[in-house]
Amino acid sequence: MKIRYVTALALGSLLVLTGCAAQAPQRPADPDGATDAVAASEGDATFGASALASITSCDQVADAVAPFIENLVPMEDNAVDEWGVTCSWEAAEDETDFANNRSVEVGIAPNESGTPMPDPSLVTAMDGGALIEDAWVSDNDGVAFSLTMGTAVAGVTATTVWFPGFQANITGGTWGDYPALDGHAAIQIVKTLLPKP
Repeated sequence: MKIRYVTALALGSLLVLTGCAAQAPQRPADPDGATDAVAASEGDATFGASALASITSCDQVADAVAPFIENLVPMEDNAVDEWGVTCSWEAAEDETDFANNRSVEVGIAPNESGTPMPDPSLVTAMDGGALIEDAWVSDNDGVAFSLTMGTAVAGVTATTVWFPGFQANITGGTWGDYPALDGHAAIQIVKTLLPKP
């Protein structure tokens, strides 16, 4: 089985599980709290929109994931537009080196105002599922979690990094000694592409 198919399976599993597990947003108990919550939500939405606007092409994304896409080629349907960022790389059609039987996908899209934080508990309860602890993510009201599938030689990790203003889904396959695009590496990519002021 090619790594890109395992990549799609891991990402699909992650999205289905977290989509089904989303919690309803918590409303503040007092009017002052409600005002603060609305202001915070608007600020997060502004951050998401302005941060996404700073990404203008998949070449820019390629720079952030450079160690993980070595010897891979960009897919023809890569796009950065008003819907967000969709950038993927995979093995060339004529590739014969098993070490290059990998793929990397970066998808980033804005969240609508009031979108609830996903509940990662269904993912973390699975073999290979993990909550990624990161101070930058938690300090900015976000959550990050990943699902890893594979063998000792080949594997794939799908990571979601969620903030009130946007969500990033980053998936990477690895083979042998190539660097693994694990949860912590995915968070670093988000920090590079979408630094919060």
